[in-house]
Amino acid sequence: MKRIPTQGTLPLDRKDKVKNRQWRERASGKKVRPGLGRPRRKKSHDEDDRASHAARPELREKSALHVTVRTTSRVPNLRSRKRYAAVRNAFVKFCGQEATGFRLVHFAVLSNHLHFVVEADSSRALSMGMQKLLHSISRRLNALGVREQGGRQIAPRVASRSEGGYRALAGWIGRVFSDRYFAHHLKTPTEMQHAVRYVLDNAKKHYGSQATGLLRQGRRLLDTFSSFVAGTEMQLTTAPTGFLLQRACTLASSA
Repeated sequence: MKRIPTQGTLPLDRKDKVKNRQWRERASGKKVRPGLGRPRRKKSHDEDDRASHAARPELREKSALHVTVRTTSRVPNLRSRKRYAAVRNAFVKFCGQEATGFRLVHFAVLSNHLHFVVEADSSRALSMGMQKLLHSISRRLNALGVREQGGRQIAPRVASRSEGGYRALAGWIGRVFSDRYFAHHLKTPTEMQHAVRYVLDNAKKHYGSQATGLLRQGRRLLDTFSSFVAGTEMQLTTAPTGFLLQRACTLASSA
Protein backbone atom coordinates (compact mmCIF):
# COMPACT_ATOMS: atom_id res chain seq x y z
CA MET A 1 0.00 0.00 0.00
CA LYS A 2 1.37 3.38 -1.01
CA ARG A 3 2.11 5.66 1.92
CA ILE A 4 0.67 9.17 1.60
CA PRO A 5 2.77 11.84 3.35
CA THR A 6 0.93 14.12 5.72
CA GLN A 7 3.18 17.16 5.41
CA GLY A 8 5.20 18.74 2.61
CA THR A 9 6.31 22.01 4.28
CA LEU A 10 6.31 23.35 7.78
CA PRO A 11 2.87 24.84 8.55
CA LEU A 12 4.04 28.36 9.32
CA ASP A 13 0.89 30.14 8.18
CA ARG A 14 -2.39 29.55 6.38
CA LYS A 15 -0.75 29.40 2.95
CA ASP A 16 1.55 26.59 4.07
CA LYS A 17 -1.40 24.65 5.44
CA VAL A 18 -3.18 24.98 2.10
CA LYS A 19 -0.05 23.83 0.26
CA ASN A 20 0.17 20.77 2.51
CA ARG A 21 -3.47 19.90 1.87
CA GLN A 22 -3.02 20.25 -1.89
CA TRP A 23 0.18 18.17 -1.74
CA ARG A 24 -1.63 15.34 0.07
CA GLU A 25 -4.55 15.47 -2.36
CA ARG A 26 -2.21 15.24 -5.37
CA ALA A 27 -0.36 12.33 -3.75
CA SER A 28 -3.65 10.50 -3.25
CA GLY A 29 -4.55 10.92 -6.92
CA LYS A 30 -6.99 13.79 -6.68
CA LYS A 31 -7.01 16.54 -9.28
CA VAL A 32 -6.03 19.85 -7.69
CA ARG A 33 -6.01 23.16 -9.52
CA PRO A 34 -2.82 25.23 -9.40
CA GLY A 35 -2.48 28.26 -7.16
CA LEU A 36 -4.01 29.32 -3.87
CA GLY A 37 -7.24 31.01 -2.94
CA ARG A 38 -10.59 31.18 -4.62
CA PRO A 39 -10.42 30.72 -8.41
CA ARG A 40 -11.09 33.80 -10.50
CA ARG A 41 -14.42 33.67 -12.24
CA LYS A 42 -14.90 34.88 -15.76
CA LYS A 43 -16.22 38.41 -16.03
CA SER A 44 -19.73 38.87 -17.33
CA HIS A 45 -20.57 41.34 -20.08
CA ASP A 46 -21.89 43.81 -17.49
CA GLU A 47 -18.58 43.81 -15.59
CA ASP A 48 -16.19 44.52 -18.45
CA ASP A 49 -15.75 48.24 -17.71
CA ARG A 50 -16.43 48.48 -14.02
CA ALA A 51 -15.81 51.69 -12.14
CA SER A 52 -13.12 51.63 -9.47
CA HIS A 53 -14.28 50.91 -5.92
CA ALA A 54 -11.55 53.06 -4.38
CA ALA A 55 -12.64 55.71 -1.90
CA ARG A 56 -13.91 58.84 -3.61
CA PRO A 57 -12.07 62.11 -2.90
CA GLU A 58 -13.64 64.65 -0.57
CA LEU A 59 -15.65 67.36 -2.32
CA ARG A 60 -16.02 71.00 -1.44
CA GLU A 61 -19.23 73.00 -1.60
CA LYS A 62 -20.63 73.53 -5.13
CA SER A 63 -18.32 70.91 -6.69
CA ALA A 64 -19.13 70.07 -10.33
CA LEU A 65 -18.93 66.46 -11.55
CA HIS A 66 -19.49 64.49 -14.74
CA VAL A 67 -21.17 61.20 -13.79
CA THR A 68 -21.59 58.15 -16.04
CA VAL A 69 -23.58 55.02 -15.17
CA ARG A 70 -24.24 51.93 -17.33
CA THR A 71 -27.23 49.61 -17.41
CA THR A 72 -27.12 45.82 -17.37
CA SER A 73 -27.59 43.77 -20.52
CA ARG A 74 -31.14 42.87 -19.39
CA VAL A 75 -32.36 46.47 -19.71
CA PRO A 76 -33.86 47.30 -23.14
CA ASN A 77 -33.06 50.47 -25.07
CA LEU A 78 -33.57 53.51 -22.83
CA ARG A 79 -34.18 55.77 -25.84
CA SER A 80 -37.52 54.14 -26.59
CA ARG A 81 -40.53 56.36 -25.93
CA LYS A 82 -41.90 54.50 -22.90
CA ARG A 83 -38.60 53.90 -21.16
CA TYR A 84 -37.41 57.43 -21.67
CA ALA A 85 -40.73 58.64 -20.22
CA ALA A 86 -40.09 56.47 -17.14
CA VAL A 87 -36.59 57.92 -16.74
CA ARG A 88 -37.89 61.43 -17.28
CA ASN A 89 -40.57 60.93 -14.61
CA ALA A 90 -37.80 60.01 -12.19
CA PHE A 91 -36.09 63.32 -12.98
CA VAL A 92 -39.35 65.22 -12.41
CA LYS A 93 -39.93 63.45 -9.09
CA PHE A 94 -36.34 64.02 -8.04
CA CYS A 95 -36.45 67.76 -8.81
CA GLY A 96 -39.75 68.03 -6.95
CA GLN A 97 -38.08 66.90 -3.74
CA GLU A 98 -35.59 68.79 -1.66
CA ALA A 99 -32.22 67.09 -2.25
CA THR A 100 -29.88 68.71 0.23
CA GLY A 101 -26.50 69.47 -1.27
CA PHE A 102 -27.09 67.72 -4.63
CA ARG A 103 -28.34 69.21 -7.92
CA LEU A 104 -28.90 67.52 -11.29
CA VAL A 105 -27.80 70.16 -13.81
CA HIS A 106 -27.75 68.30 -17.17
CA PHE A 107 -28.36 64.77 -18.43
CA ALA A 108 -28.26 62.66 -21.57
CA VAL A 109 -30.05 59.31 -21.94
CA LEU A 110 -28.32 56.85 -24.28
CA SER A 111 -29.39 53.33 -25.21
CA ASN A 112 -27.42 51.57 -22.45
CA HIS A 113 -25.97 54.32 -20.25
CA LEU A 114 -26.67 57.76 -18.85
CA HIS A 115 -24.53 60.88 -18.51
CA PHE A 116 -25.10 63.51 -15.84
CA VAL A 117 -23.56 66.84 -14.95
CA VAL A 118 -24.25 67.34 -11.26
CA GLU A 119 -23.32 69.72 -8.49
CA ALA A 120 -22.65 68.43 -4.99
CA ASP A 121 -21.71 70.14 -1.73
CA SER A 122 -19.92 67.11 -0.25
CA SER A 123 -19.01 63.50 -1.01
CA ARG A 124 -21.90 62.30 1.13
CA ALA A 125 -24.32 64.59 -0.71
CA LEU A 126 -23.10 63.14 -4.04
CA SER A 127 -23.48 59.56 -2.81
CA MET A 128 -26.95 60.07 -1.33
CA GLY A 129 -28.19 62.10 -4.29
CA MET A 130 -27.05 59.56 -6.88
CA GLN A 131 -28.43 56.70 -4.81
CA LYS A 132 -31.89 58.28 -4.68
CA LEU A 133 -31.85 59.22 -8.37
CA LEU A 134 -30.74 55.80 -9.66
CA HIS A 135 -33.08 53.97 -7.32
CA SER A 136 -36.00 56.05 -8.58
CA ILE A 137 -35.10 55.21 -12.20
CA SER A 138 -34.73 51.50 -11.39
CA ARG A 139 -38.13 51.24 -9.74
CA ARG A 140 -39.89 52.89 -12.67
CA LEU A 141 -38.17 50.75 -15.30
CA ASN A 142 -39.03 47.56 -13.40
CA ALA A 143 -42.67 48.61 -13.03
CA LEU A 144 -42.80 49.42 -16.76
CA GLY A 145 -41.33 46.03 -17.67
CA VAL A 146 -44.06 44.23 -15.73
CA ARG A 147 -46.81 46.35 -17.32
CA GLU A 148 -45.47 45.63 -20.82
CA GLN A 149 -45.80 41.89 -20.18
CA GLY A 150 -49.44 42.26 -19.20
CA GLY A 151 -48.77 42.07 -15.50
CA ARG A 152 -50.48 44.01 -12.77
CA GLN A 153 -49.93 47.68 -12.17
CA ILE A 154 -47.09 48.30 -9.72
CA ALA A 155 -46.60 51.67 -8.13
CA PRO A 156 -42.99 52.81 -8.66
CA ARG A 157 -42.60 53.53 -4.95
CA VAL A 158 -43.07 49.83 -4.10
CA ALA A 159 -41.27 48.38 -7.14
CA SER A 160 -38.05 47.56 -5.33
CA ARG A 161 -35.53 44.75 -5.87
CA SER A 162 -36.00 43.72 -2.26
CA GLU A 163 -39.66 42.84 -2.91
CA GLY A 164 -39.32 39.09 -3.38
CA GLY A 165 -42.84 38.60 -4.76
CA TYR A 166 -42.29 40.97 -7.67
CA ARG A 167 -39.13 39.29 -8.94
CA ALA A 168 -41.14 36.30 -10.13
CA LEU A 169 -43.35 38.45 -12.36
CA ALA A 170 -42.89 38.42 -16.13
CA GLY A 171 -41.07 41.50 -17.33
CA TRP A 172 -39.28 42.12 -14.05
CA ILE A 173 -35.75 43.33 -14.87
CA GLY A 174 -34.17 43.20 -11.45
CA ARG A 175 -30.90 45.05 -11.20
CA VAL A 176 -30.94 47.93 -13.69
CA PHE A 177 -27.50 49.46 -13.30
CA SER A 178 -24.47 47.24 -13.77
CA ASP A 179 -22.04 48.72 -11.28
CA ARG A 180 -20.92 51.72 -9.31
CA TYR A 181 -21.23 55.00 -11.17
CA PHE A 182 -18.11 56.75 -12.47
CA ALA A 183 -17.71 60.36 -11.28
CA HIS A 184 -15.11 62.78 -12.68
CA HIS A 185 -14.51 65.91 -10.62
CA LEU A 186 -14.53 69.02 -12.86
CA LYS A 187 -12.06 71.51 -11.46
CA THR A 188 -11.48 74.13 -14.17
CA PRO A 189 -13.84 76.28 -16.28
CA THR A 190 -12.57 74.57 -19.44
CA GLU A 191 -13.27 71.11 -18.00
CA MET A 192 -16.78 72.14 -17.03
CA GLN A 193 -17.58 73.59 -20.44
CA HIS A 194 -16.21 70.54 -22.26
CA ALA A 195 -18.16 68.19 -19.97
CA VAL A 196 -21.46 70.00 -20.59
CA ARG A 197 -20.90 69.98 -24.34
CA TYR A 198 -19.90 66.31 -24.22
CA VAL A 199 -23.08 65.35 -22.38
CA LEU A 200 -25.41 67.36 -24.61
CA ASP A 201 -23.75 66.14 -27.86
CA ASN A 202 -23.11 62.56 -26.76
CA ALA A 203 -25.85 61.01 -28.92
CA LYS A 204 -24.28 62.41 -32.09
CA LYS A 205 -20.92 60.99 -31.01
CA HIS A 206 -22.37 57.50 -30.52
CA TYR A 207 -24.98 57.24 -33.26
CA GLY A 208 -24.02 59.81 -35.90
CA SER A 209 -25.93 62.74 -37.32
CA GLN A 210 -28.76 60.54 -38.66
CA ALA A 211 -29.65 59.03 -35.31
CA THR A 212 -33.22 58.93 -34.05
CA GLY A 213 -33.99 61.70 -31.60
CA LEU A 214 -31.68 64.35 -33.04
CA LEU A 215 -33.28 67.67 -33.91
CA ARG A 216 -31.55 70.17 -36.15
CA GLN A 217 -31.57 73.78 -34.99
CA GLY A 218 -29.52 75.99 -37.28
CA ARG A 219 -26.09 74.43 -37.63
CA ARG A 220 -26.40 72.37 -34.46
CA LEU A 221 -28.00 69.01 -33.79
CA LEU A 222 -29.91 68.82 -30.51
CA ASP A 223 -30.67 65.56 -28.72
CA THR A 224 -34.31 65.30 -27.65
CA PHE A 225 -33.28 62.71 -25.05
CA SER A 226 -31.07 65.24 -23.24
CA SER A 227 -31.76 68.10 -20.84
CA PHE A 228 -31.00 70.70 -23.53
CA VAL A 229 -34.31 70.03 -25.31
CA ALA A 230 -36.42 68.08 -22.82
CA GLY A 231 -35.88 70.65 -20.09
CA THR A 232 -37.93 73.21 -22.01
CA GLU A 233 -41.16 71.23 -21.47
CA MET A 234 -41.05 70.64 -17.70
CA GLN A 235 -38.66 70.98 -14.81
CA LEU A 236 -36.27 68.06 -15.08
CA THR A 237 -33.08 69.69 -13.82
CA THR A 238 -31.93 72.22 -11.23
CA ALA A 239 -29.88 75.32 -11.98
CA PRO A 240 -26.32 75.21 -10.59
CA THR A 241 -25.37 77.56 -7.77
CA GLY A 242 -21.64 77.76 -8.53
CA PHE A 243 -20.57 80.64 -10.76
CA LEU A 244 -18.10 78.59 -12.86
CA LEU A 245 -20.63 75.87 -13.68
CA GLN A 246 -23.29 78.48 -14.44
CA ARG A 247 -20.94 80.16 -16.89
CA ALA A 248 -19.92 76.82 -18.45
CA CYS A 249 -23.57 75.86 -19.01
CA THR A 250 -24.31 79.18 -20.64
CA LEU A 251 -21.30 79.00 -22.97
CA ALA A 252 -21.84 75.34 -23.89
CA SER A 253 -25.55 75.80 -24.58
CA SER A 254 -25.06 78.89 -26.75
CA ALA A 255 -22.09 77.55 -28.76
